[in-house]
Amino acid sequence: MLVFDAVPMQLKLAITAGIGLFILFIGLVDAGFIGSRASRHRLSGLARAASVSINTVPTVVFVSPCW
Repeated sequence: MLVFDAVPMQLKLAITAGIGLFILFIGLVDAGFIGSRASRHRLSGLARAASVSINTVPTVVFVSPCW
């Protein structure tokens, strides 16, 4: 409990936001909205419109509302 109390609130919020953005990035890559430009090991930029299909399961799950 002492370690948890020693971390400032701003740092706790920043860690939470960073984890959330990381999960969002993983979701965008899996859905095909973010793709690789030159190298296979470097994800950068939006995927080309011709290569993005809305008929794939990950894209449908990403775009569909949660209810």
